[in-house]
Amino acid sequence: MNQEIYEKNIEAYKKRYGKEYEPIENNKYEGKLEDTKDNKKTIQLEKENIKLYIHSKYNVTRECKKYIEQFENLKYGTTIFVFGFGLSYYIEDLYKLVKSRADIVIYENDKELFDITMKNIDISNLLIKENIYIFFELNKIKFLNDKNDNCMNSILPVYSKLYEKEFKNFLERIKELILDKLIDKNTVSMYKYLWFETEIENLKSLQNSYNLADFKDTFKDKPFVVVGAGPSLNKNVNLLKQIQGKVCILCAFSAAKVLEKEGIKPDFLTSIDSLQYGLSEYESNIPLIISNNGNKNLIKEHKAQKLIYIPYSIPLMLLRDELMSDNLKELNKYGIGGDVSYFSTMIAKFLGASTIILIGQDYSWVDNENAHAKGTVHKKTDAYKHYHSGTMEKQDVNGNKVYTNEVFFNFKQNMDNLNKEFLIVDNVKLIQASEGGLPIEESEVLTLQQAIDKYCIDNFCDIENIKKHAFEENKVIGTNIKEGLIEKRLEENYNKLKDCKELSEDAINIVNDILEEYKKDSKSIKKIKNLFKKVKRINKKLISNEMYYYTLERYNGISDNYYDIEESGDELLDNILFNIKYYNDAQDIINKTLDIMKKYVEKGLEEKENNE
Repeated sequence: MNQEIYEKNIEAYKKRYGKEYEPIENNKYEGKLEDTKDNKKTIQLEKENIKLYIHSKYNVTRECKKYIEQFENLKYGTTIFVFGFGLSYYIEDLYKLVKSRADIVIYENDKELFDITMKNIDISNLLIKENIYIFFELNKIKFLNDKNDNCMNSILPVYSKLYEKEFKNFLERIKELILDKLIDKNTVSMYKYLWFETEIENLKSLQNSYNLADFKDTFKDKPFVVVGAGPSLNKNVNLLKQIQGKVCILCAFSAAKVLEKEGIKPDFLTSIDSLQYGLSEYESNIPLIISNNGNKNLIKEHKAQKLIYIPYSIPLMLLRDELMSDNLKELNKYGIGGDVSYFSTMIAKFLGASTIILIGQDYSWVDNENAHAKGTVHKKTDAYKHYHSGTMEKQDVNGNKVYTNEVFFNFKQNMDNLNKEFLIVDNVKLIQASEGGLPIEESEVLTLQQAIDKYCIDNFCDIENIKKHAFEENKVIGTNIKEGLIEKRLEENYNKLKDCKELSEDAINIVNDILEEYKKDSKSIKKIKNLFKKVKRINKKLISNEMYYYTLERYNGISDNYYDIEESGDELLDNILFNIKYYNDAQDIINKTLDIMKKYVEKGLEEKENNE
């Protein structure tokens, strides 16, 4: 071991990853590094009687040059997923080629080999790079940049011969990540402006509602049942009669009619859908838990108490002092997850659940015409059948063949991650008692009756009394909001966004000037650099404006596509084109957002004048 190099590496490792490096004692590769003819190192790897040198003993430089040829025409913003860190030489040359133009995400399945590299080869310069990240666990791999889903996969040459099975698992993980991003991207693209307008529309209703964050641990160490609208719900919903009023039951709004028909009253309804349908078919005095961009008519007209989940959004921006708390920060770390089942499970955990029993959580179907339980508010239209068309064949918890699609399988994987990352960590048991549907990873599979007998009977409590006390202890959000405050702050943020519009217009003019200057003389670097400095100063002002961050980052309106330019092969020209697209897209998002805000600002001013 080279002590000087090792100390330098561990210092860089701690700086980059925020934790101490954990060395491996009795490393099987200790003392096995060999010198190459071009003054580098190599080592012989062995697996299942296959022995191969990770690098040639003669010319590592030539090997690396050949490896990085595949990355020469890389698009800006690409994430390169690399299987294998090796002795760092391939990665070092890859970084020299792409620099900050791409993120390099590395999965090293041989931790002992990495340990030998740490102790003998100076990789400190690679370790501190913000766009390079090394993972040792498959389920931890992720995109470093949430703004772009452009990616490519690569494997170090020798690894492809030694770790075929591990590489296949690596590719499956990357496929999952890409699918997650595509679903998120499509959802955001479809709904971003609807969400934005709904959040503003719901500001008035928000004042007459409770802040969900105030109800942390209301049912501490109690079991919960989370009810979804999956087709298996009809098998066991009647069993909830045994426990209603004694165990907290959260029910998706769309499934509530199924329970009502059985004479079962859940303790809370849950909804996250801005387009939630079936409102006219179901009326109830059951408290509602809903996200702040949930259906505006449901929030406005629901007769019982409403508990609002408030992520970082317009309401939180306008009412930060009135709403922000440690509880809200904790609640926001879970996220909504994309579907109401995840949302309900996350809420159960936040409310203090010791055990969460899932029923009607299928994420699959046998017949796409019956992808939900009989009696829900879902209408079996042609669009419904198309949306639930099953293209993926899976096995349910009973080993039976069922079908799902990419969207629903993604929802299931979100639930897998919620269980592993938050529930198991905090010793909350997740029980899959749907008696059908896809299994949730690391959950316990029981029938509903088995789950009731094992986890509920000894923990019965007076749910109605607990709820009553919680509502008496807390006040509606509007209690601490002065009259006219929302309208005033909405107008202030509207004006902030107007400032962003002017700045982005200035940036567009300057980057167009840069392009014209480039066309006249592509060698006039000094003048072009000075113009870019002006753009940089404008961008600094923009990103310090809260509304700019919220509009472009929170809703990702610009982030989904601003890397997609037709590249010329000229790095300077590509940078100019990148900036032109970025600021034009930003301007488009700002204009649309201003149009939405304008009518509410004008409405507030009109109401103010009438009151005066």
